[in-house]
Amino acid sequence: MSDSGRVVESNLLGVTSVAFPASPTAYAGAAAGSVYAEFKISVDSLRSIGSDGWAKIYGPSSMFAQKLGITEMPKAIEPVIKATKP
Repeated sequence: MSDSGRVVESNLLGVTSVAFPASPTAYAGAAAGSVYAEFKISVDSLRSIGSDGWAKIYGPSSMFAQKLGITEMPKAIEPVIKATKP
């Protein structure tokens, strides 16, 4: 993210899950080696915003990319690493 200036696309079918709104409690169950970062993006980049505090960002490798015209990940504005799991 810091090199490209864009949200990192998930290896899981190109769909990146994010806490929305940002919440450190979402990080509590993260696997070892995970990084919790907060950043701003255009709200238009969020899909499937649920009432459970999670949203999806579809990437260019996702099955939705062609239909939605997604060619790159959204810009990550003001990313800040808040925590890491050893």
